[in-house]
Amino acid sequence: MDAPTEVAEAVVTEPGVVAGLGTRALRNTAIVLTARVASRVVALITIIATSQFLGADSFGQMQTVITYAALVNVALDLGYGVLYVRDGSRQRERLGEFLSTLLSAKVVLSIVSFFVIAALLRIPGLDGMLLPAFALMVTSNYSNLLRSSLYALQRLAYEAVAIVAESILLLGLAVWGIVNHQPMAFFIWIYVISYSCTIVYFAIALQAHHMVKFQWNCDVALLRRWLPTALAVGFTSVVTTVYFKVDVPILQQFRSYDEVGWYTLAYRPFEALLFLPFTLRNIVFPVLSVYFGARSKRLGLATEKLYRILLLFGWPCAVGLFMLAGPINHLLRLYPQSEAALRILAIGIVFSFIDNTFIAALLAMNRQNLFALVAVFGLVFNVILDFILIPTHGYLGAASATVVTEAALVGAGWWCLRREGVPLALPRLSWKILMAGALMGVALVPIREVHGVFVFGDILLGAVIYLGLLLVLRVADPEEWALLRRAVHRPGKIPGGEA
Repeated sequence: MDAPTEVAEAVVTEPGVVAGLGTRALRNTAIVLTARVASRVVALITIIATSQFLGADSFGQMQTVITYAALVNVALDLGYGVLYVRDGSRQRERLGEFLSTLLSAKVVLSIVSFFVIAALLRIPGLDGMLLPAFALMVTSNYSNLLRSSLYALQRLAYEAVAIVAESILLLGLAVWGIVNHQPMAFFIWIYVISYSCTIVYFAIALQAHHMVKFQWNCDVALLRRWLPTALAVGFTSVVTTVYFKVDVPILQQFRSYDEVGWYTLAYRPFEALLFLPFTLRNIVFPVLSVYFGARSKRLGLATEKLYRILLLFGWPCAVGLFMLAGPINHLLRLYPQSEAALRILAIGIVFSFIDNTFIAALLAMNRQNLFALVAVFGLVFNVILDFILIPTHGYLGAASATVVTEAALVGAGWWCLRREGVPLALPRLSWKILMAGALMGVALVPIREVHGVFVFGDILLGAVIYLGLLLVLRVADPEEWALLRRAVHRPGKIPGGEA
């Protein structure tokens, strides 16, 4: 096993704190997921309105710029962000020191990233978008760093407020831009404005409530001490980001911006659902980190619970979106050509959800090198499939490559976790959930061709059927019911943490 960082050895080990983490994580999950659902609905409205206003070609160019910015954005982190959450959650009294150092270091990294994004934007001939692309990278990265402080501290009510406020601000700015016939660049700048407001809000909240103390300080010794592990995590972040985004540049090279627009718009409902696993992973990751640092037997149990809840959400989303892809595409007013890609991507949702189990567990266990190998495997596998499928099948080939790669990553992640002594008995953990989702899909067959607002009736009916089947099949065990009751009743203050 890799040698843990110095601060990883100084962990919270009090039984009360460790025992209370699961309940607090569940409560935070409910708070943030509620906010995420609301914000994703608003964000989806924003992006659909923008796509209809710009048209497939300009929308494709906009998404290409955002994709290149995301690819370079990871250079502003270098893996330090993950270590900040992991080690900050274990040694909270040093969180301010860690934050100040990273805030300072990112100034230098931002300068480097400017030249990188400038070179990349020359490839598709979008040099004119350099300034908004660079501003997008910097503001989103600083916003994410401050947001990570709240996850390390498990103080996520502030995150919930920011999530909703961001989405409402974006919608308002987008509507203003559409009414006033603004150019494509404006719709990139609105994200910069949103992230800038979030930075101000988080900074005020963190300082006013004494969660961290801001100071201009750069602990070079700390950066050097973290560097070996950070490079491994950063390399993985680069690979993972490239994996998620590389299909767009490849598609743009072989096909028109129209196809880029069809594909990226179809990707939006798929991507909108991915906030669920990402949110759950971000909330549970600090908990797993503490369990591992404390050598707690709860690590394996918490990993199983994370897998089950990800499957519990991901499977019905995959089945429902696959069955109702046509009506949903029509309801959301996506491009007509996007429907086929949306149906293909729906299959990959369940794999994208449960893959986050292995990401969270391996990183929490300090096995970033092993996870890096999994990420490289996923990237190489995906790129090979993209170059095979995109030239002949275009955007539908890109969608198919995404689904097959996600399935392969689940297999690789499961094998790695088993190798590290945390085996997941997938049949035992999964069969009841899979049966409930499959039966829900069968129930949707007779009504899958409805249109308009009646789609919401299908979705509601599917959800009721699925929940009923979960209860009939007794999917939740007694311990899970007890954990849920503790989170709902909020019985007093958790030792060593917030109530």
